[in-house]
Amino acid sequence: MKKILSFLVLLFLVGCTNETVPLVGGDRDEHGCIPSAGYSWCEAKQKCIRIWEEPCETLQEKAAKFCEDENVDSVYICGERIHVVSSLLGGGSTYYLADGSQVSCPVVGPDYISEECKQIMAEECEEEQVC
Repeated sequence: MKKILSFLVLLFLVGCTNETVPLVGGDRDEHGCIPSAGYSWCEAKQKCIRIWEEPCETLQEKAAKFCEDENVDSVYICGERIHVVSSLLGGGSTYYLADGSQVSCPVVGPDYISEECKQIMAEECEEEQVC
């Protein structure tokens, strides 16, 4: 009984301190990001991100990385899409879409082009050359 009473008194005394314990996630920086939860401000994307989940790079920076790849002839940006043209004979193009997916469109006769490639190529967009 003495042990229980001593424990309760100790618990009461610890609970009566004036120290405040910061809550995890209770901190915010000037952009509203929560550093203790791993979020930091990404200027390129204008939002809070966790860099291990989503890289903080502009579409231009992402596209430029393809310029260094072997067998790449040229790279373009069109809206939120990256268009990489192969330097290989018949290599065609690969489109990297905003949702993270990619569509490969090899050079083939018009009857053999996939519907997805037809749709992408038919979209009106002024491509900006990266390299």
